[in-house]
Parts: sequence; C-alpha cells; structure tokens
Amino acid sequence: MENVKISVIVPVYNAEETLERCIISILQQTYRNIELIIINDGSTDNSGEIAERYYTVDKRIVLINQENAGVSAARNQGIFRATGEWITFVDADDYLEKECLSIAISRARQVRAELVLWNRMDVYRNRMEEKRVFGGMEGGKVLREELIEKVFYNTDGNLEMCSVYCRLFQRELILENNILFDEELIRGEDVVFMLDYLMHTDSAVWCNNATYFRTMRSDSALHQYSPHIGERFTILLDKIAYRMNSMGNEKIRKFYNVYVLRGPVTVYIESFICHRKNKRRRRERAIQLQSFLENERIKVALYGINYKELPINLKIKLFCVRHKVMLVLDIWYRTKKYM
Repeated sequence: MENVKISVIVPVYNAEETLERCIISILQQTYRNIELIIINDGSTDNSGEIAERYYTVDKRIVLINQENAGVSAARNQGIFRATGEWITFVDADDYLEKECLSIAISRARQVRAELVLWNRMDVYRNRMEEKRVFGGMEGGKVLREELIEKVFYNTDGNLEMCSVYCRLFQRELILENNILFDEELIRGEDVVFMLDYLMHTDSAVWCNNATYFRTMRSDSALHQYSPHIGERFTILLDKIAYRMNSMGNEKIRKFYNVYVLRGPVTVYIESFICHRKNKRRRRERAIQLQSFLENERIKVALYGINYKELPINLKIKLFCVRHKVMLVLDIWYRTKKYM
C-alpha cells in the first residue's frame, strides 16, 4: 500500500518555537513512506540544533544546511534533493493532522491526477477557522481553468489557490517542465509557481478534509513594515502578466483583477501606507497610495472590476481604495487584530 514515496519539503528560518511540533507531525503520519527534507536556511536561533537532533534518530530525514538565501531558494533545494514521486510543502510554523498524507495519497490512487488538493485550518491564538477549496461539496476532479481562477479569487470557497500548502505535486512533472520557485521574488512566489504548475496539469483532484494547520502570526512577513513593497509587487505583476497573456482567458482575467485588489494593493496598504510605522500624515500617505495606483497594471486591474460582481466587503474596499478614503483604510489596517 505504501509503495509510493512522498517528499515533504520544509524550509526553516529561525523557527525554534514551532519547528519541533512541525517535524513531529510529519514523522507521525500514518502514511510511513515519506522523506522529510529540512532546509535550514541560515537560521541564527536553535532551529539548526533541533533539526539535527531529529536527523540523527530518523533515517527518513534529509537535512540541508545553507547560507540564508530565502524561502524560494530553500524550496528549490528541496525539489532538487527530493526522491519521492510526490512532493508537498510544509512551513516550519505549521503542522499536519496524522492522516493528512494518507488521505491525500489515497485520492491520488483513486483518480489518476497530477495534483491533489485539500483544505486547511488557520490557527489563531483563540480560535481556528477552516479554509475550503470548495464550499459544501464532496471531493472530486477539477478542471484546470477552474483552479487557475481560484489562484486569483475563489467564489466557491474561502481558500485561494495562491499558496503551495495543502497540495501534492508530481515531482516528474515539476522536473520535466523546469517548474521552480522564482528566487527573484520576495512576495508572491507561490502564485507564480502555482500558475506554472497548473498550466502543465491535465488533471487535479481535491479532498474535502482540513488536515493542514497553518499558524497565523501577527509578526509574520505579511504584516511587517515594508517601505519597498511597491517595487516588489511591480516585479510580481510583470511576471504574472506574462503568464496571463499566454492564457488569453477573459474569465480568468476578471478573477485576476480581484486578486490585484485583495493581494498586492491590500498588502501594500497594510504593510506600508497604513502601517503604524509610516508616520506621514494622511494627506501625504494618500499621495503615496495614488502613486502606487498609477502603475499601469494596477490601474487597469482595479478599473476592470465590476462592483456588481463583488460581495459588500470588497465593494467597500474597492471604493475606499479608488477614492483613497484614508480614514476608513486607517481604521481597518491600523486597528485590525489578527490573533
């Protein structure tokens, strides 16, 4: 039953508080034919020692120590070293339910697919919230175009496909098509990887199980002050645009427009414009926001969104962004509580 190996790739950078829980959850999977590839990406805390301790007692672990090069480079190293037929990615902050990989590989066997997906639980300090690929549906096969839409905006469920968690990828398909994480990107590398993989995928299947637990942290990179985040998103949107042009699908483009609002624009506002460390007055920050919105790709996307097709919360957000209603944006992003 366990003749198919799964390579579990875990990039690690200064994760001493959560790494042990992550490793244990992987080693205790009921599906035993795995290799755990830990890439210690130049950690300066005790992460390296924790990984080394488990490496010495479980021969399924591959430990790679490298100078800090970022999560994309770490994941790529994991791909190069992987020997499993399937690859899955787990962050060092996160952990798996013990049946996670058994359920996923079982679905892969039942339906000949090149991608397996499942739901996740977002773990906050005082609550958990389920994120679903589809709302209220049984698992089954999914069309490629439908998944690409969900990379950008998921109207069926509440889980976008723009991350690489909760997935089984075929290693052979990755290597044959040279699908790697773009090491030039600091934000959005998952989106580009998913698009590249989906464009080479003929079949996918999903499981209606939430067996990946993602730790939500207020001090994560997503919430940190990033004065240069606008430049990074310009690079990301250029790379996405190149792939969008090759698709020529207008429905996907509509979903992409909403992604620009909910992704790059929202993170830019949260990480810079309305971040508490930005001490400029509202009028000055409105000018900064206007400058960012003048980017041609962002302008075309925002004005390509039809208000009628949005839920009420996104209608309000789009209005506030278009008209730079800084008072409301400050209330949202300076007082928002994540934990």
